Amino acid sequence: MPPKHLLFGRSARLLARHERRDDFLFRVGENEVAQVHLTWTAETDPFFPHTELHPSLEGWARTGGIMS
Repeated sequence: MPPKHLLFGRSARLLARHERRDDFLFRVGENEVAQVHLTWTAETDPFFPHTELHPSLEGWARTGGIMS
């Protein structure tokens, strides 16, 4: 992750992956969840890879999630 990215320097644990897309769901910290569209390249832009941060798994699910 490039400096200034939402997840730069933070620990994350993989929860799920969408098989037909490059979208991954990570647990960040105690409760937060990050949906990340990986680019498979070394990014320098802090807006990539595209990341949506949610306060909880339940909050992420209310958005429709990546599995829908």
